[in-house]
Amino acid sequence: MLVIPAIDLKDGAVVRLRQGQANQVTHYSCEPVPVAREWNKQGAMWMHVVDLDGAFSGRPRHLEVLKRLVAAFDGAIQFGGGLRTRDDIERALEIGAARVILGSVALTDPELLADVVEQHGERIAAAIDGRERKVSISGWQKDEETSPVELAGCLKAAGVARIVYTDVTRDGTLRGPNVEATERMAQETGLAVIASGGVSTLDDVRRLRLLQGIGVEGVIVGKALYERRFTLAEAIEEAGG
Repeated sequence: MLVIPAIDLKDGAVVRLRQGQANQVTHYSCEPVPVAREWNKQGAMWMHVVDLDGAFSGRPRHLEVLKRLVAAFDGAIQFGGGLRTRDDIERALEIGAARVILGSVALTDPELLADVVEQHGERIAAAIDGRERKVSISGWQKDEETSPVELAGCLKAAGVARIVYTDVTRDGTLRGPNVEATERMAQETGLAVIASGGVSTLDDVRRLRLLQGIGVEGVIVGKALYERRFTLAEAIEEAGG
């Protein structure tokens, strides 16, 4: 199973939010490039980069930072946050993102989603962010009546093969991931799932690794790494190397 370190960007700095709340922010580094190089040094093959300013505003704000990270990181980057138009999606891919993660637009503009999936295939993935069985969009500022599993079915029909699934109530809390909901998502949809939100211990990584057989192919880890609960190298070893 892949362990994917996260770099969340706000005002150009590396931060983490608690449950996606912009007023609950912890700053970790003013410079994202050295952080990316450290993840490289510890064995990361993929990196998860989120433009938080883009997610809140509806347009990406850190494409220039993405360009710097692509040049510095010897691996693949998946990028999301504010990608809601074809031009912005194309720009992120042209800069060098190996994969873009579409959030709000996956729910609000299914035609655009289907078009870009048809054009770019598995370079397009979708984020499903759930809060109490509802989907959260617009930087987690708005909850829809659609359930995460219902949205997953629509994404699959549009050709999406891979999702990043986050329990918003766990994100940035170090309370542990919602393993049960992640398992249900993989079993009921047949999609490849990357788990996100709440990882705090190596045991959390181990529990998610046991779900590989049903389609959980990776886990995104953020705050636990920045708070030095364990190292990325240790998590990679726990996940199977």
